[in-house]
Amino acid sequence: MGSSSFDLDTNTCINTPQFNKIFGFEPGQANDNAAWSKLLHPFDREAILSSLANCMEQGIGYDRDYRIIRNGEIRWIRGIAQAEKDPSGKVIRISRVEIDITDRKNTEEQINNKNEQLEKLNSEKDKFFSIIAHDLRGPFNGFLGLTQIMAEQLTSLTLVELQEISKGMNKSAKNLFSLLNNLLEWSRMQRGSISFEPKPIPLLPFVNTTLQPTIDTANTKGIGVNILVPENINVFADENMLSSTISNLASNAIKFTPKGGSVSLSAKSTADGPVEFSIQDTGIGMDPETLDNMFKLDVSISRKGTEGEPSTGLGLLLCKDFIDRHGGKIWAESEEGKGSTFYFTLPAKASRIAT
Repeated sequence: MGSSSFDLDTNTCINTPQFNKIFGFEPGQANDNAAWSKLLHPFDREAILSSLANCMEQGIGYDRDYRIIRNGEIRWIRGIAQAEKDPSGKVIRISRVEIDITDRKNTEEQINNKNEQLEKLNSEKDKFFSIIAHDLRGPFNGFLGLTQIMAEQLTSLTLVELQEISKGMNKSAKNLFSLLNNLLEWSRMQRGSISFEPKPIPLLPFVNTTLQPTIDTANTKGIGVNILVPENINVFADENMLSSTISNLASNAIKFTPKGGSVSLSAKSTADGPVEFSIQDTGIGMDPETLDNMFKLDVSISRKGTEGEPSTGLGLLLCKDFIDRHGGKIWAESEEGKGSTFYFTLPAKASRIAT
């Protein structure tokens, strides 16, 4: 905090050392308001000079915040001014107190930014849970409908009909389990309650083991699965997160690929270090809008698979969170009727994961 006294009769300033320090003046450099006014930020110049003019001419004091540019740096100042008058009412002297409030303003800006981020995140989560609630109704309605038929018509149903109802119930139960499992995993990730223990992983045997249940599903649907991973590639990753990511992306590829199609998972080392994965399918593909909203929390991308399988997009959000945790990237390329390819990167070495 510094102060200055400006004598209107002599047009001179007497500044304290603290005042000179705030504005970067050498002792004796600023003997009037000219040097100070040159520092004023263009957006604040007119307002603060107008306030000072009113103080000089009419004796109206002010208390306001403004910015200066000092050595290329923007600083926030709180300026307080009062006028001293002679017996006739003429303003003869202006006393000013200037306080550097840059740190306070920066803190306020950070808090405001955090508040905006929290409001945006809360809004996105509200929309997200609304989407999930809507998507849960489908499997539950199917499950409830089938159990109602059994409760009301059990004695009149044939063995073949009971078998079909049982298949439908099993399918609905699997869909519900998959959705709830992803929802629980995602919520744990958001709370930071999922452990993160990356370590070196030989990729080919890990992928073979991880994809076995998915391959069984693909065989049932008549879809071929190709694993194109070189034997000598390792990644540095958390086993559970990597397994979940591969399983989710491969399952999605199978879900949107018609019978007779194929899904291929490949991996390669890149020049700048990370390992790049790709999961390519010959499925129905996506329109540009779906592709653009693929990893957004507050946008529903629910759509049916080629055999009516439900999809909420929650698994993709989970994959993104897992890949982000490793410091990697995830993206997709697709065209309607020509299939989709999902890519993600993971570090090959521990040093590539940010702490």
